[in-house]
Parts: sequence; structure tokens; C-alpha cells
Amino acid sequence: MNEKTDSWEEKARQYATEALPVGFSLFDFIVIHGKKGVRLQVFLDKTSSETGSPTIEECEQYAHVYHHMLGMVETMPDQYTVEVSSPGAERQLRLPDDLERFRKRPMKVRYLQDSGKSDTRILSFLERDGDLTRWKTADVKFNRNQGIIGKKKPPQTMELNLASIQQVHLHLDF
Repeated sequence: MNEKTDSWEEKARQYATEALPVGFSLFDFIVIHGKKGVRLQVFLDKTSSETGSPTIEECEQYAHVYHHMLGMVETMPDQYTVEVSSPGAERQLRLPDDLERFRKRPMKVRYLQDSGKSDTRILSFLERDGDLTRWKTADVKFNRNQGIIGKKKPPQTMELNLASIQQVHLHLDF
């Protein structure tokens, strides 16, 4: 990248944060350079909401304010689009902060076992003590259908070190 590109991208990211209304944070900001111009993808996290998901109207309001601010950047490319959305219903969580925030929701947890193999389970977060986390098997349809829990098989608890957790996503139970 050249200095001109760096400066408008930095300004676009700065304005993406400055345009945030109270109760929101910037979950992610992605710049995609294509043949037809530049696409700015902004993912909003509604920190004031239990689900973390902004409404369509809130995304539209933010996009309007943000687009206006981008108009003040002299070095912006001529062709650009702005896409504003939520991180998604099955968003990837940011560890360890999001664990407590979404503790009421089941989570799809990928972690390294002691053997070094990766495993994935649908769990409910219980608590954290330093780098140690406690979980129990989530009472969700997937776990019941797989025979992981049931009438004669109660939820199991387990402890995971934060360093062994590779990825955590919210889990929707249909």
C-alpha cells in the first residue's frame, strides 16, 4: 500500500469508531479492494443489548452518519460502498470478555484436548477463575439428539484452560 491509501483507510477506521452511537462498539472493520472500487464492511456490536445485535434501522442510521463522515476524507477513492451489519447470530466470541456477557447462551466451543487433538462441543459457560474456565454440556437439541445428554445422562461439567480454547461461537438451537 502507498501512503495515500494508508491515510484514507486509517481515517475511515477512525470515523467508523467515532460514528458509533452510545451502547455500540466496533466488532470488526474490513476493507476489500476490488476491480469496481473499495468495499468497507462495518460490523456493529450492540453492547447495550443481551443479544448484541443491532436492528436494521440502527444499522441504517449508523451507515448514514458514517457515510457523511467519509465525505470529509479528501483522499477517499471515488468508487466505494459501505456495508453495515451485525456480527451475526452465531458470532465468534472474543475471549475472555464475551464469555461472561453471553453466559446465558449456549456456545460452540472448539478446544485442544490433552492429547493435542481438537474437539468441538456445545457447552454452557459457568465461570472463570483466572485462566481456568468451567463449562457444562448445554441442554440443547443437538446434544439431546446426539445422545450426549438425556434422561439417564445428565449434563457433564468440564474445565478448560483459556489457552486450550481455539474458538467459541454462539450456538443457535433450532
